[in-house]
Amino acid sequence: MKLTNLSWNPQKPCALLQWPDVTILLDCLVDFSPFLHYLPHVYQSSRLKGLPPVKYLNLPYVKELCGNIYIDGPPEVHIVSTSSLKMESVDCILVSNWDSLVALPFYTENTGFRGLVYATDPVLQFGRLLIEEFVEFFDRLPPNAVDNRWKKANICTEFTNPPNRNPDEWRKFYSKKDMETSLARIVPLSFNQEVTVFKTSITAVRSGHSIGSANWYISGDSQTIGYLTSSSIHSSHTRIADFKKFENCENLFLTSISHFPDDPPEMTVGALLRTTTETLKLGGNVLFPMSSVGIIFDLISQISKIIDTTNGIPADTPIYFISPNAKSALAYSNVNAEWLSEQRQQLVYTPEEPFSHSILIRNNRLRVFDSLFGAFSKEFKTPCVMFTSHASLRIGDAAHMIELWSADSKNAVILTDTEFSIEAYKPFELLEIRVYNYPIETRLDFQMLNENILQTIAPKILLVPSSYMLPMKPNRNDLMIQYGGKGSVIECKLGECVTVPATTVRKRKVKIHPELMATMKMRGAASSNRGYCHLAVNLSVFDDDYQLIPPVKKWSVRPKYTGEIDSAAIVSALAKKSYTAVCSNVDDEGTRVIRIEKLDATITISGRGTRTKIQASGENRPLLLDLITSVLKPLGAL
Repeated sequence: MKLTNLSWNPQKPCALLQWPDVTILLDCLVDFSPFLHYLPHVYQSSRLKGLPPVKYLNLPYVKELCGNIYIDGPPEVHIVSTSSLKMESVDCILVSNWDSLVALPFYTENTGFRGLVYATDPVLQFGRLLIEEFVEFFDRLPPNAVDNRWKKANICTEFTNPPNRNPDEWRKFYSKKDMETSLARIVPLSFNQEVTVFKTSITAVRSGHSIGSANWYISGDSQTIGYLTSSSIHSSHTRIADFKKFENCENLFLTSISHFPDDPPEMTVGALLRTTTETLKLGGNVLFPMSSVGIIFDLISQISKIIDTTNGIPADTPIYFISPNAKSALAYSNVNAEWLSEQRQQLVYTPEEPFSHSILIRNNRLRVFDSLFGAFSKEFKTPCVMFTSHASLRIGDAAHMIELWSADSKNAVILTDTEFSIEAYKPFELLEIRVYNYPIETRLDFQMLNENILQTIAPKILLVPSSYMLPMKPNRNDLMIQYGGKGSVIECKLGECVTVPATTVRKRKVKIHPELMATMKMRGAASSNRGYCHLAVNLSVFDDDYQLIPPVKKWSVRPKYTGEIDSAAIVSALAKKSYTAVCSNVDDEGTRVIRIEKLDATITISGRGTRTKIQASGENRPLLLDLITSVLKPLGAL
């Protein structure tokens, strides 16, 4: 088994898991940090709209604000290069949570991917809402003429805030059409439901981070591996993580550990609620730029209680939730009761809804709108609490509201996102409005893992990103992976393929044809339930299924071949039959993928020319098999 870590950010994992028979992509990565190099998009703001270009660069879309350089245009994102990843060789993708789902279309569309995608139903539902919100926000952006000249190294490296990664690798966001096509590929799973891909069994296990989020248990012929990504045991609206399935597993790949270890979510939320209370008592407005799904479901309920119970806050203070999919998000949160915590599940049988959103809406306490235009502008009143996207403060309605409330220090912006935090606020840092950073991080921390969870799971081999092998902060050895005694630790460096040694001998399950079963005369000790007999059989191998069948006539058996398979020879043989093929290298060990577009087929050659995998429709497979054997020598001809 081989594992390649493809992510430069362990909080956004992406890894390639390879067995001889199957290749699995563990999550999809989309890095939104490039957003921070773009100017916030607002509907009206003389402060932002009137910025002059940076003179010495002579590029009309490069602007300076608060001492930093920004690009005035649609923001881009950073993903793993799908050309180097060779998506045509990937058999399936496992999507653990809705953050990974947002990235999915980048990896499945226009990449040659032909496999399956697995995710739980809530991840599909809520992830779709997030994607639709992104697509809507990007559609609102004006078509600014921005070219790639600013990405040249001699220009962008001179910025006061230069990009941390190569901007030539950044990409524009995908279209709604690509979204629909990609999401149609997903096969929904339930927790603990097992599926099989080429004899490899895959099970989604509850991770507790968000509604429907999953860890994965993967079992092959000779090895098992657990994949732990964003997981939580903190009390919230979701059921906490379940680790029992992973106990005593051979291998464990661990990612997405909390990077706010000194800020437990209970303390952070407490501070957030106190700041909200103080601001409302002053007569100010509170803005929460955050995702339209997730922790927002808890915060709406908690803040409504503050308004109800705190002297000095008007009882009719409205809570606004503004998002293109706000109504759908609230509706889905109440109909997915079986995925919620046991406490919220019990409310369904009372009968009550798991969340108080519907009651708040009926009482006109929570007011839901799809944008800042239309009905909202007529009903808007202050002071108020507002939840709206996006946490990056570059797209969506949040940036506009900051500009609107910027001149009054009684107002407050409360940042809760763990990906952007205070960095997103730099274009607004000179404004009078107050800003507070309370990142709500519920993922497992190093202490929980080192002292409890890893000791309980006790994998023989623990695989972790290289950043977890060093302290997260200086002189804090408690903020790194410490696992010893029960197993070994393998460091997974970015882009490096790690071979995970097998601890057991690889075995194959072989079926026996019913006709053979009828003729078998077993010998041996009956008490041991084991025996032996003599058989004359043929071994049939088709679609990775092994079966002993009755012997067939000699002339109907395909001859055996020997030699190494040369990709250039196969491409040449295809050309003689008028099929154009493109061959590309997948890794440093000689694995090659041949793509035949006319046949909608791929041939993967591995093991230095000794192993092949054909992916094609049934009628084309014999043709490709004949082409492969044509470049080999029949065993009897040697």
